[in-house]
Amino acid sequence: MSRPKGSKNKKSYPKSGREKLSKLLKGRYLGEEHPRWKPRLKPELCLCGCGNFAKPGKKFIHGHNKSMKGRKDTDKTRILKSQAHKNQFVSEDKKIKIGKSLKGHFVSDETRDKIRVKLIGQVKKPETIIKLRKKAKEKWGNLDYQELQKKGRNIKPNRIEIKLMDFLEDFQSGEWKYVGNFEFCLGGKNPDFMNINGNKKLIELYGNYWHKGENPQERIDHFKQYGFDTLVIWEKELKDLNKVKEKLVEFSRR
Repeated sequence: MSRPKGSKNKKSYPKSGREKLSKLLKGRYLGEEHPRWKPRLKPELCLCGCGNFAKPGKKFIHGHNKSMKGRKDTDKTRILKSQAHKNQFVSEDKKIKIGKSLKGHFVSDETRDKIRVKLIGQVKKPETIIKLRKKAKEKWGNLDYQELQKKGRNIKPNRIEIKLMDFLEDFQSGEWKYVGNFEFCLGGKNPDFMNINGNKKLIELYGNYWHKGENPQERIDHFKQYGFDTLVIWEKELKDLNKVKEKLVEFSRR
C-alpha cells in the first residue's frame, strides 16, 4: 500500500476504506475529557451591520472592518504612540534588510496620485515646522549623514542644470563645478555650483516651479556666514543668456 507524499508514519487507506470510516464517524465528536477537545464556537453576526454571519470566532467578515476608516487619533493616543516609538533602536542588519527589500521598489502613477490627493490641503502647525527644520538641520550638519544621502540619492544634474553647466563651460571654462549632488555642503545646505579657482563664490539655480515663492536672500545669507558670495540664477533667466553673461561678469568683479 502506497503512502501519501511527504508522510512517513501516517497510514494510507484506499478510497472505499475512507468512505466507510467517514460514514462510521459521522455525527461523532470528541468529548471534553479528550486532550484535543475544543469548544464549538457559534458564528456571530458581523459587527459592521451587514446582517451576514462571520466565521466562528471572528467578529467581522473579511474586509468588513471599516471602523477605523476616517477616524483620527486623539491627542492622548498620539502621545502614547509617540512614547512607544521613542528611542526605538533599529540594528544595522535590520536597516540593511529593509534597504534590500525596498531596492528596485516601483511606485505606480496611480499610487502617486492617491498620495498627492491625500496630502492636498494638509497644513502643519508652525511649531511642528520649526521642530522639523531643527531636526533636519542637525542631521545635515553630520558629515556621515551627508555621505549616506549622497550615496543613497544618487543625484544627477537635471535638464536645466545641464543647460547652465554647458553655458558656464563655454563662457568661463574651468571656473565652475557642479556640486549639487551633495559633494559640497555648508551648514547642511548644498549649493548647485562652486568656483574651483580659489574664489569663495557659489551659484544657485532656482527652478520656476520648485522654488516658486521662495526668497533667495535666505540662501545668500546662509552661505555668507561661511564667507561665500552667492549668485542666484532663475530658470526663466536662461531664456536670455546675454543677461546671464552680464550677471556673471558683475558677480566675478565683486
